[in-house]
Amino acid sequence: MQFTVKKIKNNSIENELTSIDFDKSYLEQAAKKHRFVSLKIENMPFYCATIVKEAALSAGADAGVHKDVLTHKVETSDLILSGTVKQLEKISENLSEQPFGLNNVARQILKLINQKSCTSQIMGILNITDNSFSDGGKYLDKDKAISHAEEMIAYGANIIDIGAEATNPKAEPVTPEIEIERLSEVIKNIKKLGVIVSVDTRNSKTAEFAIKEGADIINDVSGLEHDAKMINAIKNSNAKIVVMHSKGTPKTMDNLNQYDNLTKDIAA
Repeated sequence: MQFTVKKIKNNSIENELTSIDFDKSYLEQAAKKHRFVSLKIENMPFYCATIVKEAALSAGADAGVHKDVLTHKVETSDLILSGTVKQLEKISENLSEQPFGLNNVARQILKLINQKSCTSQIMGILNITDNSFSDGGKYLDKDKAISHAEEMIAYGANIIDIGAEATNPKAEPVTPEIEIERLSEVIKNIKKLGVIVSVDTRNSKTAEFAIKEGADIINDVSGLEHDAKMINAIKNSNAKIVVMHSKGTPKTMDNLNQYDNLTKDIAA
C-alpha cells in the first residue's frame, strides 16, 4: 500500500481540516492544536527567560534561550518560543500570573497568535520629480504621470505611491508649494482609477493637501521627524500612515549608514 505525505501551509489548517470532512463544530479548537507558531522575545532578563521556558515546557512546547541562562552567566537573553496556538494560549495564561512584567508578555503573545494573516499587495512607485535616482524627469508631465499609473495598475499594482520630492541620497529638498503644484490634479485622477493612493511626503502642508485630494495613505520617509505638524495632519484625518526609517536627511544619510543590527536598529 502506498501513502502520500505532503506539507501544508500553517495558514491553511482550517481549509485542510474541512477538506477531510473534519467535524465542523470542533474546527476552530482543532485548528489551534494544529497551527504551529514561533515567536521571538528580545532582551529578557535571565530570570524571566527561565520562567518562560518553564511555562513552555509545562505546556508541552519549548523555548530556546542563550546557553548560559541557566547558569546565570548572562544578564539577558533573546528567547525563541515555539508551540501550537493552543499551547501558546496555555503559556500566556501561566505568564499572566507571573511578576516582572510577564503579564504584558502574555498579552503580546495572545495578540500575535490571534492576528489574522495579511494578504500581500503591490505598491507601484510614481515619482513626479526631476531628480529621483531611477526615473527623475520621466513623469513630471501630469498626463504622463497618470498614464504611467494606469500602466502599473494594469500590471497588478493595488497601491500607487506618488512622490513629488526626491529623497534619495544627496537630493536637494523642495518646498511644500512645489510638491503641491506637482501633485495637483494627479492625485484626483489616479484616485478615479479605483486604486489606493499613497503620497510620499515629509511635509504637513503637502499631506493636508493630499488628503483633501483623496489620498488614502501618507508615506513619511522621515518617520514623522522632519515636520512637527505632520502628526496632527494625520491625526485629524482618516488617512493611514507609513512611518519610514531614515538617519539624517537625504543630504547627510550617506554618512550615517552604520548599524549594529540592521533589522533591530530600524525597528527600534
